[in-house]
Amino acid sequence: MRDFNFFSPYINENKKSKNNNILIILSITILIISMVGFTIYTNSKITKLEKEKAKYEEYLNSEKVVKELAKVNKKKEKIEIMKKYYNEVSDINIEMNKADKINTILMDRISSKLPTNLFLRYMKIDGINISIQGVAMNRTSIGELEYNLKQLNIFESVHISNISKESDESENFTFALKCTLKGGEM
Repeated sequence: MRDFNFFSPYINENKKSKNNNILIILSITILIISMVGFTIYTNSKITKLEKEKAKYEEYLNSEKVVKELAKVNKKKEKIEIMKKYYNEVSDINIEMNKADKINTILMDRISSKLPTNLFLRYMKIDGINISIQGVAMNRTSIGELEYNLKQLNIFESVHISNISKESDESENFTFALKCTLKGGEM
Protein backbone atom coordinates (compact mmCIF):
# COMPACT_ATOMS: atom_id res chain seq x y z
CA MET A 1 0.00 0.00 0.00
CA ARG A 2 0.97 3.32 -0.68
CA ASP A 3 1.31 6.24 1.75
CA PHE A 4 -0.46 9.38 1.17
CA ASN A 5 0.79 12.64 2.48
CA PHE A 6 -2.07 15.04 2.76
CA PHE A 7 0.18 17.92 3.87
CA SER A 8 2.51 17.88 0.88
CA PRO A 9 0.80 20.74 -0.99
CA TYR A 10 1.28 22.91 2.07
CA ILE A 11 4.92 21.95 2.46
CA ASN A 12 5.78 22.76 -1.20
CA GLU A 13 4.02 26.06 -0.93
CA ASN A 14 6.03 26.90 2.14
CA LYS A 15 9.26 26.10 0.26
CA LYS A 16 8.19 28.38 -2.63
CA SER A 17 7.41 31.14 -0.18
CA LYS A 18 10.83 30.75 1.44
CA ASN A 19 12.54 30.84 -1.98
CA ASN A 20 10.63 34.01 -2.91
CA ASN A 21 11.59 35.62 0.40
CA ILE A 22 15.25 34.72 -0.15
CA LEU A 23 15.14 36.23 -3.67
CA ILE A 24 13.51 39.43 -2.40
CA ILE A 25 16.00 39.75 0.47
CA LEU A 26 18.90 39.00 -1.89
CA SER A 27 17.64 41.62 -4.41
CA ILE A 28 17.21 44.25 -1.70
CA THR A 29 20.66 43.44 -0.31
CA ILE A 30 22.26 43.80 -3.76
CA LEU A 31 20.38 47.06 -4.29
CA ILE A 32 21.50 48.43 -0.91
CA ILE A 33 25.11 47.35 -1.50
CA SER A 34 25.01 49.00 -4.96
CA MET A 35 23.59 52.22 -3.52
CA VAL A 36 26.15 52.29 -0.71
CA GLY A 37 28.97 51.55 -3.19
CA PHE A 38 27.77 54.31 -5.55
CA THR A 39 27.49 56.74 -2.62
CA ILE A 40 31.00 55.90 -1.43
CA TYR A 41 32.38 56.24 -4.99
CA THR A 42 30.59 59.57 -5.51
CA ASN A 43 31.73 60.94 -2.16
CA SER A 44 35.34 59.92 -2.82
CA LYS A 45 35.18 61.56 -6.26
CA ILE A 46 33.70 64.74 -4.74
CA THR A 47 36.40 64.79 -2.05
CA LYS A 48 39.10 64.32 -4.68
CA LEU A 49 37.67 67.14 -6.83
CA GLU A 50 37.38 69.44 -3.82
CA LYS A 51 41.03 68.78 -2.98
CA GLU A 52 42.02 69.60 -6.57
CA LYS A 53 39.87 72.73 -6.48
CA ALA A 54 41.52 73.82 -3.23
CA LYS A 55 44.96 73.19 -4.74
CA TYR A 56 44.10 75.25 -7.85
CA GLU A 57 42.59 78.05 -5.76
CA GLU A 58 45.70 78.10 -3.61
CA TYR A 59 47.84 78.32 -6.76
CA LEU A 60 45.67 81.05 -8.28
CA ASN A 61 45.74 83.05 -5.05
CA SER A 62 49.48 82.66 -4.65
CA GLU A 63 51.56 85.84 -4.66
CA LYS A 64 53.37 84.88 -7.85
CA VAL A 65 50.18 84.36 -9.86
CA VAL A 66 48.57 87.52 -8.47
CA LYS A 67 51.62 89.57 -9.52
CA GLU A 68 51.63 88.01 -12.98
CA LEU A 69 47.89 88.63 -13.33
CA ALA A 70 48.38 92.26 -12.35
CA LYS A 71 51.11 92.59 -15.00
CA VAL A 72 48.84 91.03 -17.62
CA ASN A 73 45.98 93.37 -16.71
CA LYS A 74 48.28 96.40 -16.95
CA LYS A 75 49.43 95.25 -20.36
CA LYS A 76 45.83 94.74 -21.46
CA GLU A 77 45.00 98.29 -20.37
CA LYS A 78 48.02 99.62 -22.26
CA ILE A 79 47.01 97.67 -25.34
CA GLU A 80 43.48 99.09 -25.18
CA ILE A 81 44.87 102.61 -24.83
CA MET A 82 47.27 102.00 -27.70
CA LYS A 83 44.44 100.70 -29.88
CA LYS A 84 42.42 103.81 -29.08
CA TYR A 85 45.35 106.09 -29.89
CA TYR A 86 46.18 104.09 -33.00
CA ASN A 87 42.64 104.57 -34.31
CA GLU A 88 42.79 108.30 -33.55
CA VAL A 89 46.23 108.71 -35.13
CA SER A 90 45.19 106.63 -38.12
CA ASP A 91 42.20 108.92 -38.71
CA ILE A 92 44.39 112.00 -38.33
CA ASN A 93 47.00 110.51 -40.67
CA ILE A 94 44.35 109.86 -43.32
CA GLU A 95 43.10 113.43 -43.01
CA MET A 96 46.65 114.82 -43.17
CA ASN A 97 47.41 112.78 -46.26
CA LYS A 98 44.26 114.11 -47.88
CA ALA A 99 45.17 117.67 -46.89
CA ASP A 100 48.74 117.29 -48.15
CA LYS A 101 47.50 115.96 -51.46
CA ILE A 102 44.99 118.77 -51.78
CA ASN A 103 47.56 121.42 -50.84
CA THR A 104 50.18 120.03 -53.23
CA ILE A 105 47.77 119.81 -56.13
CA LEU A 106 46.38 123.23 -55.30
CA MET A 107 49.88 124.73 -55.14
CA ASP A 108 50.72 123.20 -58.52
CA ARG A 109 47.55 124.60 -60.07
CA ILE A 110 48.14 128.07 -58.63
CA SER A 111 51.83 128.13 -59.61
CA SER A 112 50.92 127.17 -63.18
CA LYS A 113 48.87 130.38 -63.42
CA LEU A 114 51.57 132.77 -62.16
CA PRO A 115 52.63 135.46 -64.65
CA THR A 116 56.37 135.53 -65.44
CA ASN A 117 57.12 138.82 -63.73
CA LEU A 118 55.30 138.05 -60.45
CA PHE A 119 56.75 136.31 -57.36
CA LEU A 120 55.03 134.92 -54.28
CA ARG A 121 56.46 135.70 -50.85
CA TYR A 122 53.81 134.11 -48.65
CA MET A 123 50.99 131.68 -49.13
CA LYS A 124 48.74 130.33 -46.39
CA ILE A 125 46.10 127.65 -46.94
CA ASP A 126 43.66 127.50 -44.04
CA GLY A 127 40.82 125.12 -44.81
CA ILE A 128 39.01 126.72 -47.74
CA ASN A 129 40.63 130.15 -47.37
CA ILE A 130 43.90 130.99 -49.12
CA SER A 131 45.97 134.11 -48.45
CA ILE A 132 48.71 135.08 -50.90
CA GLN A 133 51.25 137.88 -50.66
CA GLY A 134 53.75 138.65 -53.35
CA VAL A 135 55.70 141.11 -55.47
CA ALA A 136 55.03 142.04 -59.07
CA MET A 137 56.96 144.23 -61.50
CA ASN A 138 53.74 145.97 -62.54
CA ARG A 139 50.05 146.24 -61.66
CA THR A 140 49.02 144.40 -64.82
CA SER A 141 50.72 141.20 -63.61
CA ILE A 142 48.68 141.36 -60.39
CA GLY A 143 45.46 141.75 -62.36
CA GLU A 144 46.54 138.93 -64.65
CA LEU A 145 47.09 136.64 -61.60
CA GLU A 146 43.61 137.48 -60.30
CA TYR A 147 42.08 136.70 -63.71
CA ASN A 148 44.04 133.43 -64.08
CA LEU A 149 42.96 132.22 -60.62
CA LYS A 150 39.31 132.95 -61.42
CA GLN A 151 39.70 130.91 -64.64
CA LEU A 152 40.67 127.82 -62.60
CA ASN A 153 36.98 127.55 -61.54
CA ILE A 154 37.94 126.20 -58.13
CA PHE A 155 37.50 129.44 -56.23
CA GLU A 156 34.25 130.92 -55.04
CA SER A 157 35.91 134.30 -54.78
CA VAL A 158 39.28 135.82 -55.68
CA HIS A 159 39.89 139.28 -54.26
CA ILE A 160 42.94 141.55 -54.28
CA SER A 161 42.80 143.28 -50.91
CA ASN A 162 45.91 145.46 -51.19
CA ILE A 163 48.34 146.78 -53.83
CA SER A 164 51.13 149.15 -52.84
CA LYS A 165 54.48 150.31 -54.11
CA GLU A 166 57.29 148.25 -52.55
CA SER A 167 59.48 151.29 -51.89
CA ASP A 168 60.24 154.70 -53.33
CA GLU A 169 63.40 153.42 -55.03
CA SER A 170 61.77 150.30 -56.49
CA GLU A 171 59.35 150.02 -59.36
CA ASN A 172 57.83 146.81 -57.92
CA PHE A 173 54.43 146.46 -56.29
CA THR A 174 53.47 144.33 -53.29
CA PHE A 175 50.03 142.80 -53.15
CA ALA A 176 47.77 140.75 -50.92
CA LEU A 177 45.23 138.39 -52.45
CA LYS A 178 42.51 136.36 -50.75
CA CYS A 179 40.74 133.37 -52.28
CA THR A 180 37.95 131.10 -51.07
CA LEU A 181 37.62 127.58 -52.44
CA LYS A 182 34.25 126.42 -53.71
CA GLY A 183 32.76 124.14 -51.03
CA GLY A 184 36.13 122.59 -50.19
CA GLU A 185 36.94 121.59 -53.81
CA MET A 186 40.40 121.66 -55.31
